[in-house]
Amino acid sequence: MTGTLGAPAPVGGLDDTPEGGSRLGWNLIGTLTGLLGIAALAAWIQSSYFRVDVTGSISFYGADGMCPPPDGLGVHCWSDYSAIRFNSLTAPPQNVEVMYPLSTRLIRIPFMIVENTAGFQAGLTAFIIISALAVLAPTAWAVWRVQWPLKPVVLTASCVVTMPFLVLLDRGNVIALSVPFVFLFLLALVRERPWLAVACMIVASSIKPQFMVLGLALVTLRYWRPAAVGFAGSGAVIVLPFLLMGDRWFSALTTWRDESLSWTGSQPLAGDWPPNLSLAKAVFESLQSFVDQPDSYFVRLTMVFIITLCVIIVSTGRHLHPLLVGTVFLVIACLTLSPAYAYYACFAIPVMALVFRLGFTPSALPSRWDRPITALLSAGLVVSLSPILISVGIHGPAQLDGQVITSSLAPRLSSMIWMLFLLVAATLSIVNWRSQLRAGSPVAEALGGHP
Repeated sequence: MTGTLGAPAPVGGLDDTPEGGSRLGWNLIGTLTGLLGIAALAAWIQSSYFRVDVTGSISFYGADGMCPPPDGLGVHCWSDYSAIRFNSLTAPPQNVEVMYPLSTRLIRIPFMIVENTAGFQAGLTAFIIISALAVLAPTAWAVWRVQWPLKPVVLTASCVVTMPFLVLLDRGNVIALSVPFVFLFLLALVRERPWLAVACMIVASSIKPQFMVLGLALVTLRYWRPAAVGFAGSGAVIVLPFLLMGDRWFSALTTWRDESLSWTGSQPLAGDWPPNLSLAKAVFESLQSFVDQPDSYFVRLTMVFIITLCVIIVSTGRHLHPLLVGTVFLVIACLTLSPAYAYYACFAIPVMALVFRLGFTPSALPSRWDRPITALLSAGLVVSLSPILISVGIHGPAQLDGQVITSSLAPRLSSMIWMLFLLVAATLSIVNWRSQLRAGSPVAEALGGHP
């Protein structure tokens, strides 16, 4: 391939190194590898000297108690997986499942068949294996041309020991299965294949409805018809399964909506644990010293901020590179929820894979804002992926089952970095748009679309 990621197409080649991968990608791998060593040392010190439950601080404590002891592994049974139970596609959702769209049942059915045939542990094992392979897939693509001695290094540092990968395997959350489709969505944008992006967006939305936001990336890049089909298809795949319930469908749909909205306020923004990557958390921690308001105030303020950024980028961001556009709306989709647990950082894995393989240039137009946005993207990826735990103790540790659960530096930093990333991306969008206008391009061309 002969080009850079700053050009519309093709991408990749000039940024390649002899080892395979981009220069920026290798720099990030070096940073992640160094931080991995620091993380191991910090974990040993905290667990040995201060009785910190290191794994519980990254994710949740092991004794989740959502299944009988014989069915789990010790006291753990991957509660995000095991808590979802149903007898048929038409059965009303119960307990935790009321917060999930019914479309996720289609994804769970193969594993429940394994459970019914060979037992709970067999179904759980199959789910964990498939989830791990799904999350590994983008990085496996990224290292395809990397020399063999270096492949395990890249796979390990940028995926296997990252915080989102570890938490996904610890929780058994279904969002893991969306990672290949998120990756293909980004790759389709980069390679100018909008209809493939639409298909991936629809599948991802059936797993986590907030991935409908990715349709705004298609609008930003002026793929009008694919965007319309993507929004319609994503809405249909979420709503239509409720029609299987007959005259109960509307009640089930509204219950899911209400419970989902209720869940978004389930974790106070002032809490240290479990780790919260939410952008609302970043706004709260930035302003709480100056503004004495309840959590709902900061959530609403964050939504106003995000909606404003979306309007700016959608209207002026046509000349940003598709990878930057896709990443912006992935951050918004994954981190706008009030509690965004560590596994929502899984979006960083496919982004890292593309940056490693292809490099990164933010826009097709020269701009002094390119360097800050590249630095923020790099910092966001590193902090979101690194499993480093450094106790900051601003609000003090919690005590669970005799173990200290402490907050970590990564969630506090990553949410603030991604917030700045969105702000600079919006600024770059405006700068590029104005540069295009000053260059004499008509407004119709600047705001035009793909056929």
